[in-house]
Amino acid sequence: MKRISKTTVTAVTGPLAIGILAIGALATSAAAADLGGRRGSIKDDPPAPYVEAVPTYKFYLALRGGLAFPDDTDFNALGLNIENEYQTGYFVSGAAGINNVFGMRGLRGELELGYSSSDIDSHTVGGTKFTGSAAFGSTNLTYGLASLYYDFNTGSIVKPFIGVGGGIADVEFDNHGVSATGTVLSSSETAYAYHVTAGASVEITQDLNFELAYRYLGTTGAELTAVDGSKTEVDTGDHQIMFGLRRSF
Repeated sequence: MKRISKTTVTAVTGPLAIGILAIGALATSAAAADLGGRRGSIKDDPPAPYVEAVPTYKFYLALRGGLAFPDDTDFNALGLNIENEYQTGYFVSGAAGINNVFGMRGLRGELELGYSSSDIDSHTVGGTKFTGSAAFGSTNLTYGLASLYYDFNTGSIVKPFIGVGGGIADVEFDNHGVSATGTVLSSSETAYAYHVTAGASVEITQDLNFELAYRYLGTTGAELTAVDGSKTEVDTGDHQIMFGLRRSF
């Protein structure tokens, strides 16, 4: 048998080792390229769509008050029509509500109970005007309202809002009269009540807001009875400058 020399083995195994190393390098390069491609495809995938969270309900309480500027009124008594002008009055109210009603951000639902009172400035009877101590009486409203408000998001601590609502009111004409006749009307009656409100709130803290607003509060359908039995259906209207605090929980 012919003997293989050491030189011959080296000549054969040298190129073989180089080939194996080359194949391993190519395999490693291909795997790295494939992994990089996969990473690229993950990176290039479109982001998941943004879904806005449904606004949560939040309960709040509010205390309000301010000045009332009543419209003139009139009623019939003793066969005469008596016209009434008022001094600047006042009102106070308390309310409870919920933010984000119906799942709508910025929309508030509210129940409010309030009281408004204005004293007589003058009575005009048969063309004669009585003022000062010669004219007396007050008109008082005790009312309950169910309302909806919408707060406009300005991206700041100041948020304008608008509101409308309706309900019922006890309309009281208390001790109306003049010095020449004495009291001619002291009567109360339930009527429909409504309001339109516009203003703005200022965020003091995350859960506490200061309110400043104008409100028109009207009533309609109160049938009042004078001392002589004369009946008059009276509508009232208050122009109110409102200040308030609203606290969320």
